[in-house]
Amino acid sequence: MCRHFPSPFLLARHDTRRAE
Repeated sequence: MCRHFPSPFLLARHDTRRAE
């Protein structure tokens, strides 16, 4: 899905989910 480009948004989303 996000293999075309290293989407920082996906990373941030994961971080937010883990932080929450």
